[in-house]
Parts: sequence; structure tokens; C-alpha cells
Amino acid sequence: MSRVLLVDDEKNVLMTLSIGLKRHGFTVDTAQSGPEALEILKRRPYDFVVSDIRMSPMDGYTLSEKIHKAHPQTDLVLMSAYGFGSRRHKRGFLQLTKPFEVADLADLLRRETEKHEKKTGMPSVRILVAESDAENPEVLNHLRELGYEAGGIEPDETYSKRILKFKPDLFLIEDRFLDGDRWRILNVIEQHAPGRPVLVLIDRSRRGDFPAAEGARALAYLDRDRFFHEEAWLAGTIRKNLKT
Repeated sequence: MSRVLLVDDEKNVLMTLSIGLKRHGFTVDTAQSGPEALEILKRRPYDFVVSDIRMSPMDGYTLSEKIHKAHPQTDLVLMSAYGFGSRRHKRGFLQLTKPFEVADLADLLRRETEKHEKKTGMPSVRILVAESDAENPEVLNHLRELGYEAGGIEPDETYSKRILKFKPDLFLIEDRFLDGDRWRILNVIEQHAPGRPVLVLIDRSRRGDFPAAEGARALAYLDRDRFFHEEAWLAGTIRKNLKT
């Protein structure tokens, strides 16, 4: 499900929208000002930023312009109880007039997500990649080249810290990463992201070396050759595992 950053200088508005969107299945973070939102965006990507217009010291229009320049992949939704006037930056934005129901915002975000998926043919998903050669992350780079929102395991972070920070929808683990004691990452995933799909990217010659399950967690395997050469198959496989 999409990741949303809510920006409003009214705490009660943030709390109401945050609780409501989480109930609709969205991953939500909040900021009480434009500068705070920009700092958060430096640390992690978002599918949507939903911001009020009338804020201080930075209004929603200025914030949206800065986001457009620094994070062009992020869609913008501006909220206002006072109308929107004629000021718009060149990309435009989605808009909601206050007051509105949380369900209205959730429906808007879902529709935009569906448009993205139809346009690109890819599911909207955050994928955390664990591969053996972090200095040459070919799996991570391939996913990003295809347009997926993907992140890697940082050398200076524990598994648990990275999972909590990136908040992935799906895990993609290279078979060679699991050599030795790195199987323990599955226990960390079970603890901090229960129910999230885990896909293992594997060479055909090594398929017999891996079990169908590790403990209580079933594993799905992706053929390495198909991963790098069959884009439509990869999108379908990811979508299928997100639904299971």
C-alpha cells in the first residue's frame, strides 16, 4: 500500500487523518511544518505528500514546489478550507477542500495509485533488497531502473533498524546473501514485518540447496535469469505475492 506524508500545523487534523488512513491500509508519517516535511523526505521516499496550504513559516504552495524539484516521483495533494485561487506550480497538484471525510482522501489516493499501476504496468510497492555484494547492488539497481521503489540493507544498520526505517511491503533476498548465518534475517522480518512476502532470488543450479520454508515462514523463489530479462513476469510475480 502507498506511503503517505501528512503535513499540517494543526495536531488534531494530523491525528485524525493519520489514524483514518492507517485504518484504510496506508503507511503514514506526519510533519507539522514544511521544513520538517522536507527533512523527512530526505530520509525516505513517499508516494504522496498531503499538505495544508495555510501554514507558517512555509505555505503548502511553496512546499509543493520544493518537493516537485527534489522529489519529482512524489504526488502532491493540497488541502484548504479557503479555496485554491490561481497559484499553481507547473506540474499542478490534486486538491481537497476542507472539511472532507477521511474516506474521500483514501479513495483519491487509491485512484491515483491505480492510475500509476495502469500507466507503468507495475504494482506500487516498496521492496527491501538484501544481496551479497552491497558495493555492486545489481539487484537493487535493476529494480530502480524498472521504476520500483527499492532500498538496500545499509552496511551500518542492523536488519531491524533498516526494516523499521524503510517500512517495506515486500522483501527480495538474493540466495547468496543467505549463505552462512544470514538466515537470521528471516527471524527479524517475522518479528518486525510479520506477514510481509519474502522472495528469494536464486540461480536454477542452487534451487535444491534451499528449503520451501524456514521455520513457520514459507518462501517464494524467483529465477534469477527471468528476474533480469522478463519485466512483465516480474511485475506479475510481485503482484501475486502481495495478494497472498
